[in-house]
Amino acid sequence: RPASALAWQACAAGMLAGADSAAPPPVRTDGGFRAGFAHAGGMSLARAGQAAPFGGAAETLAAAGHGNYLAGAAAARGDLASAPPASPAAARGHADALEGVVHARGHARGVAPDPGSAARTQTAAEYWSGVDQGRAVAPSTPYAGTSAVEAAGYSDYHDGVRHAIAQVPATPGMTTSGGAEGADDWWRGEAHAAGNAVPPHGPLATIAACTAYDAGLDHARASIANLDGDAPAGRVQAAAFTAYATGADRAENGQPNDPASRAFAVGWQDYRDGESDVRGGQILPQQTWSGYLRGFARTPPPKPKRTASADFENPQGKATKNVDE
Repeated sequence: RPASALAWQACAAGMLAGADSAAPPPVRTDGGFRAGFAHAGGMSLARAGQAAPFGGAAETLAAAGHGNYLAGAAAARGDLASAPPASPAAARGHADALEGVVHARGHARGVAPDPGSAARTQTAAEYWSGVDQGRAVAPSTPYAGTSAVEAAGYSDYHDGVRHAIAQVPATPGMTTSGGAEGADDWWRGEAHAAGNAVPPHGPLATIAACTAYDAGLDHARASIANLDGDAPAGRVQAAAFTAYATGADRAENGQPNDPASRAFAVGWQDYRDGESDVRGGQILPQQTWSGYLRGFARTPPPKPKRTASADFENPQGKATKNVDE
């Protein structure tokens, strides 16, 4: 069917020419070319974030291209693994939307994608919207929206938090920007808690890291049995527990405090407080902290002052009056 093939070729050429939103009016007058040009022009309007035209036959063709582009972008937003649509305009929308996600995953927050595509800009922003939703809830909270793009940001962020929970700060392993932000949020809370008892403001992961640190410290202080036992589960909890125990040990050995490590400093001070109370003549412990009780129990009581008896024998065996007399 040579006539059909000719029309197909003319329309394809028109679409190629009209795909540029700044393209001049078509110089060809054959219907196939002009139809393709109008259809691609509508797609260009959609890419630029502009409304679809309406009116005559050319506008109707343009509106179809506009709608196809948006439908392709919507397909990608609904399923990042979906196959590209057959329609060229829809395939362009699908590809642009995926490019926005790839850009957002590979660049830090605030780095805009290349201009020229509303779908690309939209999905990049949607990805970070998902990250922000993730920052507000615990990692175990399922994503409640409908956008696969937001879900990707949400999931990447929580993957980063889980990575940081298990790994010491600055451990590589996150391959997405959302994941890197999640890990940084947790590690920032961990660093804050190690030096500051006042909880910070910020995303839930930052606050949760502080809570985990405090839980390890509280576990160590709760009882001598805890202090002598195993560290609690969780890397951050165990780190705080170990720092407290080390601080108490260093105080017992007469070594200096380390104020930069809060758990260490608390353990060191608790032990010294117990030690000080014994030396001050306390018979019973005044606190219940494990470090205090250890210091209280391991510090020898002060020796009683020696007093002279009323009479005592001098080396020569002669009775002598009390020295006070």
